[in-house]
Amino acid sequence: MLIVEDDADVRVLAESIIGDSGYRTLSAASGREALALLEQGAAIALLFTDINLGAEPDGIELARRVIEDHPGLRVIYTTGGGQTDGMDALLVEGAIFLPKPYTRDQLLSALKQQISGSQQTDS
Repeated sequence: MLIVEDDADVRVLAESIIGDSGYRTLSAASGREALALLEQGAAIALLFTDINLGAEPDGIELARRVIEDHPGLRVIYTTGGGQTDGMDALLVEGAIFLPKPYTRDQLLSALKQQISGSQQTDS
C-alpha cells in the first residue's frame, strides 16, 4: 500500500495505523515522490492519497496516472476540505473518499472495503 500525504504527522499516523494492522506500507510526501517510487518498481495494490498535496500532481491526478500503469489498483482519497458535488466526477472509478479528520476505525474500514473489493488478503 502506498500512502501519499504531504503533512508528515498525518502520514506517520496513517502508516502506524495501517502497519499495526498487518499491512505493508510505503509512503511519499508528494505526488512526484510517489511516482518515483512506482517507477523504481514498487508494487502496490492500494493507493491512499491526500487530494491536496501542495504540489503537482495533486492526489486526483496522481491516482489517474497510477491507474494507467496499474489498472487493478484500488484508491482511497482523503482531504480536510470535504467532498464537493463535482468532485465525484474527478475520482477514479471504484475509489472511496475518507474525509479528514478520520478515526483509526474509519481508516481501517475503508482499507478493508477496498481490499475485499479487489482481492483476498491474509492480513
